Amino acid sequence: MKKVIVWGTCWLNESIDLLISFYKTSIKSLQKMNFDIIPMIFDAKIDNNEKDLNYIRENINNVIIIKNTINIFPNKNYGVALITNKAYELKADYIAIVDSDWNIKENYSFINNILLSLIKNDYDIIIPDIKDAAGRSNILIGKTAITLFYPEYKTIIKTPFPGSLVAKTIKLFTIVNDKSYHFDWGGEWDIISLAIDKGMKINSILVEVEGTRHRPNNSKIFDSFQIWRAILANDSIKERFKYLQANDKEIIPYNQISEMILANNYSTLELIEILENGDTTDTEKQNLYMILYPIAFLTGQITNVPIIQSNDKMPYDKEEIKKISDFAIYCAKRALTNCDIEKVLNRCQNIKAKILSDWNFEIQRDLLKESCSGDK
Repeated sequence: MKKVIVWGTCWLNESIDLLISFYKTSIKSLQKMNFDIIPMIFDAKIDNNEKDLNYIRENINNVIIIKNTINIFPNKNYGVALITNKAYELKADYIAIVDSDWNIKENYSFINNILLSLIKNDYDIIIPDIKDAAGRSNILIGKTAITLFYPEYKTIIKTPFPGSLVAKTIKLFTIVNDKSYHFDWGGEWDIISLAIDKGMKINSILVEVEGTRHRPNNSKIFDSFQIWRAILANDSIKERFKYLQANDKEIIPYNQISEMILANNYSTLELIEILENGDTTDTEKQNLYMILYPIAFLTGQITNVPIIQSNDKMPYDKEEIKKISDFAIYCAKRALTNCDIEKVLNRCQNIKAKILSDWNFEIQRDLLKESCSGDK
């Protein structure tokens, strides 16, 4: 009997033709592997016209389109929850969530490798390792959070936020319906941490992605605040703080500023003041946007989020950001050392702020109780 897989994506700004091309290529690859395929799309906007949706239906056989019904953004992880719950309702064996604008080097090899690894090794979830295509969320936040709180997974989960995953449907269903799963960007981290906390078998497979988008600082900073809120709001963080305290990784200075910082026990506010200085590069300032601002805000060390100026240029140097990634671990540890974890946990579970989105768990629970408005 053929196994059933839901091939899902959350569609926001990608062109319709790109979306259709992505599905046709993916379906062709999945058919070679003898799967029964259910194509599924979360229509993340609330104003797409019916003509466009009908065009998609005409070009992707048997596609299920789940429409967004609430004007709260970001909503990708709301879409992940809806797609997963629909897959569970349809009794699909497996589910994949893949960004349709992923520039994958070889589609069939990607699908074949990631699914065969999941099935043959009986993993519950596979998180792709996008290696050199990883950006600042993976290099700074993801690496730092894994190192400080889940060090046993340092060699397993290389890029926690690739934007895509493949899983057993029942396992992802358990995660997205957990009371602590966030519909905003924090859900990217929740998938990792909840899978680990629930004892699921999780692994990574290398995927060759030929470049990804890089958003401006004043947009990307929303991700960092929401992801750090999810990291620090999980009940298991109390137990995980022992790994942060035990971390003794030697940090090698990469320039004079880092050498000065590493030679002194500066406070969080002093670190922020130093890195805000005009002598630091745009790349060094990513430690402010991705690490220090969100942690300081969520732990109550600052009360206001500085206004971030951005332009259309690449916001950081890719090679330089790899050099400062260990320094990011140092900054995060300094900012979290001596914090009252109970107070931080309570603050992160209850805090409201524009930068943390308008989602709350009450709204999320109500939406998940509603039936998916999907159609064929």
